[in-house]
Amino acid sequence: MYICTACRGYPGPLCRLLAEKLAAIRRRKEKNVDENKKEHHLHIVLTTQQYQLLCCQAKECRLTKRAYLARLIEGRPVKARPTKEIKELRTEIHHIGNNINQIARSVNAGIAKPEDAKRGLYLLDQVYELMFRIANK
Repeated sequence: MYICTACRGYPGPLCRLLAEKLAAIRRRKEKNVDENKKEHHLHIVLTTQQYQLLCCQAKECRLTKRAYLARLIEGRPVKARPTKEIKELRTEIHHIGNNINQIARSVNAGIAKPEDAKRGLYLLDQVYELMFRIANK
C-alpha cells in the first residue's frame, strides 16, 4: 500500500486516488508477467515447396496455417477432414440404413415376407463390410 509522506500516514482523497492507480498498474504488470498467456511471434523462412505443402495440409484439415502449426508443436492430433467421396458414401450408407429400417418395420407389422427381412440383413452385412474397409484405410 502506498502511504504519502506529506500526509504523515493519514492519506487524504488525492493520496487514495494515487494509491489506487498505483495498485491498478501493479495488477496489470502482474497479469502481463503470466508466461502461459504471453504470446511470442516467430518468423520462419520456408521454401516454396514447403510453404505449398503447409498450405495444402492446413487446408485439408480446415485449419489456418497458424493453428495447424500450433497443433503439430503441441503434439495434438491433426486429422484431415473427410473427402467428398467419403461424405457421399456416408450419405449412401445412411439411405441404406433407412431402407433396412423400413423393411424391418414392415416385417414386424406382418406386411412384408421373411425373405425381405433376410434381404435386409444381407444389405446390413454389406454396409458393415464397407464401413470396416473404410475404417482400415
